[in-house]
Amino acid sequence: MDAHKELIALADRYWDAMLESAPSEATLLGDRRFDDRIEDLSAGAEERLLGTWRGLLAEVDALDAAGLSAEDRTTRSLLRTELASAVSY
Repeated sequence: MDAHKELIALADRYWDAMLESAPSEATLLGDRRFDDRIEDLSAGAEERLLGTWRGLLAEVDALDAAGLSAEDRTTRSLLRTELASAVSY
């Protein structure tokens, strides 16, 4: 997979995990996939989500930015910032 496609796949996985963790927000945004759920505020759910963010952050860090366009480097930087912030929160 080329670097652009890998970046887009990572961003999609981030967004899907974000919406799955906040089903009410997903519904407000028009994504009906999680309408049968409510937010899981348990410690276990928080740990699982943190694990997802850490895994995605590692994958973003491993992505070779040299193979990306300027636009994709911006996307990578923003995605990395979001994930790093979520991990440090």
